[in-house]
Amino acid sequence: MQNNLFIFDFFGVICNEITAAWCKKHCTPEKTQDLKRNLFLRGDLGFLNIDEVIAELAKVSGQTTEEVEAELFKTAKLNEKTLSLMQSLKEKHKVAVLSNAPRGSIEKLISLENLKNFCHEIVISAHIGMAKPDPKIYEYVINLFREKFDNIFMIDDTAANLEPLEKMGITGILFTTAEEVEKQIKNFFVKSFGQAFSK
Repeated sequence: MQNNLFIFDFFGVICNEITAAWCKKHCTPEKTQDLKRNLFLRGDLGFLNIDEVIAELAKVSGQTTEEVEAELFKTAKLNEKTLSLMQSLKEKHKVAVLSNAPRGSIEKLISLENLKNFCHEIVISAHIGMAKPDPKIYEYVINLFREKFDNIFMIDDTAANLEPLEKMGITGILFTTAEEVEKQIKNFFVKSFGQAFSK
């Protein structure tokens, strides 16, 4: 049996994206881009934790930090179909989570211990000072396993995060639904190897 690694993004794949709706309500498109380039990136790289990011967003919107946090996280919902796919893949393959996120943000939605029920490794950008799409962060995840893989897949809802992957020999899958991801995985094995894929 082939040795495969499946890497899943968190926000937008395992959980819905929580900042987009807030930014749309409180910021101009220009301000949103500024936040992405500066504040959110600083959080992703570990210079700010989630509480510090929220404090800065409160300054932008004039809300209290409690109001910002409630608004950000009240709409958050884990994608049970994605988690089910991950758990199924984990039975025969290696599965990892790789997320651009400030310290403490994912933990507000699910404990890392519980998330480990669906994967073998969790890498959060803020913990290591690197963020997607830096090729080094993908290499970091792969090296955690200390083994050679026949195929590596990265599932992400942001197209820019998939751009470096082809040169690295990684198959990028742009996330829309868990069902579509599973379909693309199956199609990959039929086209590449003429064989059905077994979860």
